[in-house]
Amino acid sequence: MKILRKDVDLEGFWNRVSESEKSVLFLDYDGTIAPFRIERDEAVPYPWVPGILNGILETGKTRLVIISGRDVSSIQKLLRLSQQVEIWGCHGRQHLLLNGELKSDRISRAARRALSDAQEWVEDHGLSENMEEKSGCLALHFRGMKSSQADRLERKAATAFEAMLPGTGMEIDRFDGGIELRSAEANKGMAVEKVLSEYRTIPPAAYLGDDLTDEDAFSAIRGRGLGVLVRDEFRTTMADIWIRPPDELKAFLERWQKETGGP
Repeated sequence: MKILRKDVDLEGFWNRVSESEKSVLFLDYDGTIAPFRIERDEAVPYPWVPGILNGILETGKTRLVIISGRDVSSIQKLLRLSQQVEIWGCHGRQHLLLNGELKSDRISRAARRALSDAQEWVEDHGLSENMEEKSGCLALHFRGMKSSQADRLERKAATAFEAMLPGTGMEIDRFDGGIELRSAEANKGMAVEKVLSEYRTIPPAAYLGDDLTDEDAFSAIRGRGLGVLVRDEFRTTMADIWIRPPDELKAFLERWQKETGGP
């Protein structure tokens, strides 16, 4: 574990978690609580994650919020916790509430046309197996390819997608292992903002993420909670501390469970 900012008082943060009746734990999915897999449908969490998260939920003191680029239904199938949790999918465009209600933002006709054009381009270039279609998003995954091939395809796709952007309200995002065309009106930081805006006094909160798409969330929580970069290798980040998975991640979540009254 490495503290990245001089003004971060980690033990003080844990004391606030312990003393507070409420807390908020934001978790990214892929690369954070679930190791990357070439086959995305096989990207289950680390074996110990469900047990720790269930323990955190059972104390009743933590609002657990999953924020992911994945579709909500995909996360539900893979996470398999003992009770329903709040999930923001597709970078915040989808919001699954604890009562099971799913809210999803609508996109414009121009955005739908851009997604349709992008899908057609992907199919024409024989990349359908690499494509992931989501609500308001289209992603191309290159994980498992040789780096030279992945780089070439990413540049080619980015050039094609960029030509489709004007007037659509869409943007291109690069993530670890691929590229994505998605609505500029939603990102993980906006989801964090919406959750924290519900509190008159913000309780102890932390966001754990690994990817460039998590930087919006680190920015949103800075000064109001703890941003935690979860990666094997360090990169420039807005996060407050850096931990390596899986061991340091497990230790962090176990500490959260302990400080909120768990076993």
